[in-house]
Amino acid sequence: MITTDLFINSKDEFSIKGPGNLLPIEDAICGHLAIWKDDPSTSVNVHGTEVPKAWGFVMNFLNWGLLKDRSNIYQRFADFDLEFELSRVSEGAEPTLLAESSNSKLLDDSNSVVIETETMNGVWQNR
Repeated sequence: MITTDLFINSKDEFSIKGPGNLLPIEDAICGHLAIWKDDPSTSVNVHGTEVPKAWGFVMNFLNWGLLKDRSNIYQRFADFDLEFELSRVSEGAEPTLLAESSNSKLLDDSNSVVIETETMNGVWQNR
């Protein structure tokens, strides 16, 4: 339901289509949706994990800005008096800053750690 709500398309409706042009939304991120088949013998291996009843996957684009707003990420960190910097690193590219707290520039190797999470969309780093 969350993915459907954040899905980007020209008519604010969920559909499977393509190829097509992405609306000019600066904070769009690519995700993957499973295509389900009601067949217990069907499964798809995703990075070593079997996903039962999945037939395949399609790409979708989510409004990352809307997701950040709804997650209340900035307030959650502020409530604990913490700073953060969230970036995505894609193979062969410079890191992309996804979100940061107001004083994130104070963070360095002497006062913080970087936690990496591997995703299908590159490695996400949270300092």
